[in-house]
Amino acid sequence: SMNFQYHTKRRIQNIQNILITMEQDVVGRFLQNAFGIFGVPKKGLIHIGAHHAEEIKVYDKLSIPHTLWIEANPEAEEKLKKALEPYAKASYAIFAVSDKPGTAQLYVDPQEVSSSLMPVNKSVHGTVDHTKTLTVPTHRLDDYLKTYALAKDVNIIVIDIEGGELQALKGAIETLKQIDVIIAEIQYDERYKGG
Repeated sequence: SMNFQYHTKRRIQNIQNILITMEQDVVGRFLQNAFGIFGVPKKGLIHIGAHHAEEIKVYDKLSIPHTLWIEANPEAEEKLKKALEPYAKASYAIFAVSDKPGTAQLYVDPQEVSSSLMPVNKSVHGTVDHTKTLTVPTHRLDDYLKTYALAKDVNIIVIDIEGGELQALKGAIETLKQIDVIIAEIQYDERYKGG
């Protein structure tokens, strides 16, 4: 039984690594098309749902001038910081992007890939098990960017925050006026309650 659990956990981690690689490829191809085919200028990018900055090499290869990584889970900060260290034009912040400032409960996935401000809908997304919650600060993107020196040069948002995308974009009304590209993960079923 213990051996089965170990192998099952290992398989899930391998599948998650494959999915992360696929996501990086999709984001990279989409941005290449945005720049090359549609003429979107390379200014700056905000990645909401940073995790461990798995896409940093993709953004660096595309010569994006600067990136801001926002991650809600404070437990991911050490790995995020380490991943970004070699990249002088990358910075990060630890908070949840939402439509109102304050605090919220972050439902934490032990695998760290599906944490969310929304509780998981087990009947649809049975593979995720939020084992704990953390109280995390929330900020509207519009408010936070007032403190970000390069805010005027941001024209791309990549957002993958497990059902909280609409809430985050509602808090970014002013920011969206300068955005040329939004890349968001979309699910056609309610994997997260209210998401």
